[in-house]
Amino acid sequence: MHAAYYAVYHAATAILLTKRGDLTLTAMPSNHAEIRHHFSALVQRLAIENPAEADDLREAGAILLERYAARQEGDYGAAPFSGDDVKQSVARARRFFEIGRKLFGLNRADFK
Repeated sequence: MHAAYYAVYHAATAILLTKRGDLTLTAMPSNHAEIRHHFSALVQRLAIENPAEADDLREAGAILLERYAARQEGDYGAAPFSGDDVKQSVARARRFFEIGRKLFGLNRADFK
């Protein structure tokens, strides 16, 4: 859970860095809450501007939030995760990268 979240988190950070000119940021977000907030704002705005991509954009935003919640539960919660839970978490992280490549030009080689 931890690794899947951080993979998505760092990819979201990279997207924010590449889209910074499209945002009204005076400084790059510096913590997890700010990254989640600004990424969510970015995907919401882009979904309005690009209705054909809205579903993928919203899914990317949801994946970031899901993986954060799963990491919190995995790192600080009492309930253990099953092998299937971990596989699902990795699959959701991979889906984030698919969307990132398609909509933001993330290069898979950058995330090996």
